[in-house]
Amino acid sequence: MNPGGPAPKLLLCALLVACGAEQKPDAPQSVIQVAPPAPDTETPAPAPPQDTITPALLAAGRQWGTTEGEIRRTLGAPDDVTAEAFQNQHDATKTDTILRLKYRDLMVALYRVTESRADMLLQAVVSRAGHRLPFGIDIGTRREDIVAILAPTREGLDDDRLETLEYHGPMESPGMVRFVLRRDRVQRIEWVYFID
Repeated sequence: MNPGGPAPKLLLCALLVACGAEQKPDAPQSVIQVAPPAPDTETPAPAPPQDTITPALLAAGRQWGTTEGEIRRTLGAPDDVTAEAFQNQHDATKTDTILRLKYRDLMVALYRVTESRADMLLQAVVSRAGHRLPFGIDIGTRREDIVAILAPTREGLDDDRLETLEYHGPMESPGMVRFVLRRDRVQRIEWVYFID
């Protein structure tokens, strides 16, 4: 190929025209607007990593508080309070208390060690929609959505013969979340915290 032949000269001219052309400041310029892509409403959101799901759900049960004082500061005075004597499982000579604070759509149970008056969260039960829960789960969520978000799990029946889905926490966060279903929709959400 001849270095001074027509092909390199043609390429040089094309480059000079493309790169060296200056636009005049008052020359009209065309702007092309590209519409953003339409949101994908058909594909469900990806599920969170499995090792974060149950701990996040267990933490949601603590949002109202883990002591009587915290719960009352968060929710106000309960509609009803019951106290039940309970034999201390480590010392049969001592009696502790299970305290239940009941609100219109929520019940929180505490285990109170009588000797130290220390409270430990034992249970929380939600029966109406509208509480802040992770992953968009709430009363009325469909069973298939729970399983899609949280993965298949242990199934069972509660005392009223309603279907349940149970998700157990890791060893460092002992507890479980139980979804009670009626007609394949969440009717009640129960948190149970295992204390020792």
